[in-house]
Amino acid sequence: MPEIIDDLTVDIPNAKEGFRLLFSAEPMPEYEIKVIRGRKSGGGHYYTVEGTEKEGWLCAALLRYYRTAPEALYAKAEGIEEEVKVDQSAETEE
Repeated sequence: MPEIIDDLTVDIPNAKEGFRLLFSAEPMPEYEIKVIRGRKSGGGHYYTVEGTEKEGWLCAALLRYYRTAPEALYAKAEGIEEEVKVDQSAETEE
């Protein structure tokens, strides 16, 4: 999956610092890739990017989101805006 994720994030500035990956078993607006479930292996499944020979393995953790591994997954990646970080050390005791 790393190469597939790299393809999804290539145009996201600072993706190595973080990004949001959205996925669904149903088509979603503006999805970027569709992956098709293939062979089962090691408790997970291999998925192939539709229209390519790119393949990646998704572990059984996918079953935390779905009762069974979906036939297909639709995904898109997007940047995350920097969150305002509160410096808790600056808090004063009363």
